[in-house]
Amino acid sequence: MRKEFDISQFDKYREDNRREVKKANGGLPISL
Repeated sequence: MRKEFDISQFDKYREDNRREVKKANGGLPISL
């Protein structure tokens, strides 16, 4: 099982996603 790896990757992905979402929606909060 690669729980730690998946978690770290997910965290990184989430950060990048937040930046992109902010750019696209002008910083509006989105519930995933």
